[in-house]
Amino acid sequence: MKDSIPNPIDLWSDIFFMAGRLVPTTLDTLDRCAIRMTAMVEKNTIKKQVMQNGIDGVNKDNLVDLMISVTMFSSTKLICIP
Repeated sequence: MKDSIPNPIDLWSDIFFMAGRLVPTTLDTLDRCAIRMTAMVEKNTIKKQVMQNGIDGVNKDNLVDLMISVTMFSSTKLICIP
């Protein structure tokens, strides 16, 4: 991922993985069908359960590191050198 960030920006950027949420009942019919078909051929039982039942990885505790980074970034002064 770091390779896709331009040079001046990568010096003061961090990458944070944010777990998401999958609620199959909120998907449209085509997406539900695609996930159901994928789950049928999935060999990994944990992945299959997630595809069938959904997952909720959204948690405020996961945001702590991000909030610290944003606070530190916003308190620094940026100097742009042309």
